[in-house]
Amino acid sequence: MTTIVGAFATSHATAFFPPERWDRFRGEIRAMYRERYGELPPEQPEALAETDAANVARVAAIQTVHRLIRKRIGEAKPDAVLLFGNDQNEDFSGEAIPQFAIFTGAGFRVEDRLSGSGHERKGNPALSGKLLAGVVEAGIDVAQITALRDGCVRAHAHAQICTNLIPDDTPVVPIYVNAITAPMAPAWRCRALGEAIGSVLRSMEGARVVIGTSGGLSHFTFGYPYGLLKVPRAIGSIDVGFDRNLIGWLRAGRLDQLAQIDDEDLLQSGNVEFRQALACLSALPGGVQPEALVYEPFYRGLMGFWAGYWHLVDRQRGVAI
Repeated sequence: MTTIVGAFATSHATAFFPPERWDRFRGEIRAMYRERYGELPPEQPEALAETDAANVARVAAIQTVHRLIRKRIGEAKPDAVLLFGNDQNEDFSGEAIPQFAIFTGAGFRVEDRLSGSGHERKGNPALSGKLLAGVVEAGIDVAQITALRDGCVRAHAHAQICTNLIPDDTPVVPIYVNAITAPMAPAWRCRALGEAIGSVLRSMEGARVVIGTSGGLSHFTFGYPYGLLKVPRAIGSIDVGFDRNLIGWLRAGRLDQLAQIDDEDLLQSGNVEFRQALACLSALPGGVQPEALVYEPFYRGLMGFWAGYWHLVDRQRGVAI
């Protein structure tokens, strides 16, 4: 049986920037909004109330869990990290946009445009090929990616995580979930994908994997479909209440509550990127609680930050929970 030895979730984008860089990035996003809509949006009052000093202190909790994630992956020495993320016209040009896709190639180059860095990364064709076949056999239509444009992963949902959290010698299998390009993958289909992946992994022999996801939590940026919203939202809004409900369920091991989330919930709360987390977390056994899970809303950072790790191996017995 393939063992899921750990799982993690994190925000991306500004979550990996120092707080002193957030204002500049937020200004760039607001300028993009003006270019699209013809007017500069007002600043969120909460953003104006935040200070760099206070944000440095609060973001330390996120950074502590990031260090834990990297440590645990290094200790686990998995055969691969299955990394769920979305694409924002970075790896897919728009000529073809799969709802779900699994990379089955031997490797790729990471091009992390948000940090300006790049490096080579191994895949795991044997494992990813069996995973793809099993998921398709389970009735989930998943595209196979044998090679990426120029051999590069550019999607920041994957690239930032490879750069910042996954040790360089650890193979990575990118898994793509369409979270933002309409029509998006329905929430129930994302859960079905994760459940199928969990089932297929348990039926496979002899591998150890970590699964992970990046994105969100709630945020409203320049490209959000504001015309579909039923509640007043503006660029830079954060639905703290909805985010805290999610975090509460996850801390309590109430993964069953994820089945209550539908597409309208994701849209109205700014959590469209939670689709990849739905897929990832649905692969976990029910009732499992995180080793660490933190949440902090940062209006200057444009989103609700989260970071968590689920340790799925009993340290004393060395077996899966």
